[in-house]
This record gives sequence, C-alpha cells and structure tokens, in this order.
Amino acid sequence: MPGFAVIDFETTGLVPERADRVVEVGVVLLDSAGRREEAWTTLVNPMRDVGATHIHGITGAELLDAPRFEDVSDQLLELV
Repeated sequence: MPGFAVIDFETTGLVPERADRVVEVGVVLLDSAGRREEAWTTLVNPMRDVGATHIHGITGAELLDAPRFEDVSDQLLELV
C-alpha cells in the first residue's frame, strides 16, 4: 500500500478571486503505516501584502528574499 502526502499552505487570505496568495507551503511524506519519510517547507513571496500576519505569523520582511510560487511549484509537484 502506498504512503501519502500531508500538505499545509499559509496564505494571505482565503479568497483567490481577491488575489490572495501562498506565503508558505509545507509537505510531509508518510509511509503506509503513517511514519514520516520526508519533510519539506519553504516560504513563498506572494508579490503583494502578506495579509493576516496575526494568523500565520509571517512578516513581509521574512518574504523579501523568498522564492515566488512558480519557482517552487515543480519541486512541490515532484514531492506529491
């Protein structure tokens, strides 16, 4: 039986139609018994205001040098 991936996104908000964007993504790969095999996380520069810092705790200063989503999307797809 194959394992599975657990994915967590932090975003600037909850409405993509308002240009809300990803600010952090994390993936944990688990084997079929639920044991952790690999973990990966990265901050993502949303190229806009970071939104709800009081919820996700990520500041704009932390994202200045972070990659954009298109820079990490291939690696994210490879993991899942």
